[in-house]
Amino acid sequence: MHFLGVPTNRAGTCITSDSRVIRDIFYDNHPKEEFCTIVLRIAPSFIRFGSFEIFKTVDPITGRVGPSVGRYEILYSLLDYVIETFYPEIHQSSSDQIQKYSAFFKEVVLRTARLVALWQCVGFCHGYDIIVT
Repeated sequence: MHFLGVPTNRAGTCITSDSRVIRDIFYDNHPKEEFCTIVLRIAPSFIRFGSFEIFKTVDPITGRVGPSVGRYEILYSLLDYVIETFYPEIHQSSSDQIQKYSAFFKEVVLRTARLVALWQCVGFCHGYDIIVT
């Protein structure tokens, strides 16, 4: 995708060990054993959606919460760092935190929609479907 002009991180290497780990990848109480693998990714930053998902409140379907739920001081520090470092125009636009966080959220939604549209243009699909019956 990189060579097609789609913004993406790059995989520098992938290493699989003989060690195994048990994972429930679909969170459906059907864990399975799989090999441990490390993917070295090359990107301008390690900030990702998962950086914020650790603060997730209770999921109404699974009942799961993020490991740092309720740790607002860390969440706000992360938000402030990301906005100041990667979105200086938002940081400089207002001194009101709520306005900054709202503008940041809107920008992330817009950029994510554009990125997913580019993925679809080249036939890439990220993630998996969960069928709820």
